[in-house]
Amino acid sequence: MAIPRAVLFFACVPVPPRAQAEALADRWGRLGGPLSVRARTYARQAEEAGDTRDRAAAMGLYSDSLLLKGDSRRAREVLDEVPADAQTLGLRRRAAVLALIDGDDGALDRLRAVYEQARADRDVIETATTGILLAHQAPGEGAVEQCRTHLASLRQGGHVDELCRLALVVADVMLAADEPEQAMCEALRSRAWARRARDRELAQASNVLVEQWMGRQSEKGVDDLVRVALDLGHETSLDRILDRIATSTLELSGADRAFVLLNGESGLEVRASAFRPGHSGRPSLTIAERTIQDGRELVTPDVGGLETGAAESIQAMQLRMVLCIPMSDRVRVLGAIYADSQKAETKELEDVAWLVRAFAAHAVVALRNAELLGEAQLGAQRAREVVHDVRNLASGMRLGLEELEELDGLPDWARDTLRDVASMNALLLGTVGALLEREVPVRAPVPLDQLLRRTADLMRFEARAQGVEIRVQAEPITVTGVERELARVAANLVGNALKYSPSGGIVGITLERRGELAHLSVTDEGPGVPEDALDTIFASGKQAEGAKHGYGLGLGICKHLVEQHGGDITVRNSPRGGAIFEVQLPASPAS
Repeated sequence: MAIPRAVLFFACVPVPPRAQAEALADRWGRLGGPLSVRARTYARQAEEAGDTRDRAAAMGLYSDSLLLKGDSRRAREVLDEVPADAQTLGLRRRAAVLALIDGDDGALDRLRAVYEQARADRDVIETATTGILLAHQAPGEGAVEQCRTHLASLRQGGHVDELCRLALVVADVMLAADEPEQAMCEALRSRAWARRARDRELAQASNVLVEQWMGRQSEKGVDDLVRVALDLGHETSLDRILDRIATSTLELSGADRAFVLLNGESGLEVRASAFRPGHSGRPSLTIAERTIQDGRELVTPDVGGLETGAAESIQAMQLRMVLCIPMSDRVRVLGAIYADSQKAETKELEDVAWLVRAFAAHAVVALRNAELLGEAQLGAQRAREVVHDVRNLASGMRLGLEELEELDGLPDWARDTLRDVASMNALLLGTVGALLEREVPVRAPVPLDQLLRRTADLMRFEARAQGVEIRVQAEPITVTGVERELARVAANLVGNALKYSPSGGIVGITLERRGELAHLSVTDEGPGVPEDALDTIFASGKQAEGAKHGYGLGLGICKHLVEQHGGDITVRNSPRGGAIFEVQLPASPAS
């Protein structure tokens, strides 16, 4: 039985309708009655007060209530009533999902447009919501990993409500990708949240999935699994995650001992353990290694039935039940969860194995998230240390330049050179200072034509060394953005063109208005971009075959910054030779 599309949409509303209603009620006064009546009242009051933002929120809430009643036609009409200047990403996403329900061929493109805009606006909730919806409606290779990434971003941002609601959709994606255990974990997470929030519709939708594989499992066992899985999801420290896995396995399995084993440089290592009173020791590494090597779980109520060599190390402890579940993310086996006991009945063991198997799937996600978080934190710390050292060097350069500027008798060309070098140094200090202080960039009108001429002027030293001429043709166009970041885009594109231009060549910079867009192109007379690299050249850290020395970061930086400004960047080869990099940015209205 598939999840009803109306309920799927309800599960993807970033802010629960009840919370939306309460937030609006705080602003407009407490009102009783059904949700749809309150929403219409809020919308009317907001319209009378001239508050377009609250009216848009109320109309979205009203649309949600209509869709839950099955009236998708009226829900769509309500969204159409919102003026264009009051449209939010949330409303645009709702409209795209309604179009999906109606079978509109262009609905996915509309949803992708919302996703790209949410990424550009750094809207974590909308990015995750639309990204997961896209994975659900247009599944393909990497859809499950994409969902995990979005859930991790919500978890790190503390958006628990959205995380638990979207877990239902992720469960459906995982089920379609033949990952039933992990799907069950997410569906159970969604159901647990729905019960606490008294969200009847979401609880019913969660049950549709859960009941597909719950079968004869006891309600208590399921509740225990949900609780330990949710607790595990709150941990970020690797050591605490490992300890939590061990203690939770002991609780779920009812075993005497539980262990977490991970693959290390020296082989399989016991990284965490938990014991019932009166028990201690180590697991059977022979069993664990064989389980990981075969990639299959080992569940037996009688160790005596195993080969003697595998059982000798635990016979002295009179152990009977052994449970060993590999932990794999489908790319590599991270290790195993191991539990054993002195007694177990076959029926009990079947139930236990089901719970631990499901928990192992959740444990893999927690371990992978901790691993990625640790790598990110280490990389960020190293980057900050390098930036700190660069700032110290740039500060010293600034003092030296100031001393030179105070000298008498300098020729004009030397004074101009000092001024330009000081400008470059100031740009460097501003960039590294913002990184160290984690400054929130402020957007303002930027005369893009002036910025491009200034960039070309500052890069004349490199151009002169290469024997290359820089030519600028730029219409007066203003865009809204962060001037320092736009200057980085220009410098990286011009620097890349200079790198590949032959001596005597020309680097062209052209800026012109095309409708509502500022169109920037940077051309060179180099060898061009290999055809097989045109689609990947903007990937950070990658360089095309035959590329000159570098780290493959500049073009990735350009793509990131351009998209953050709501624009687009592309590359193509010129029929006359050389590459053409083109940037389109929203332009301010012409004066």
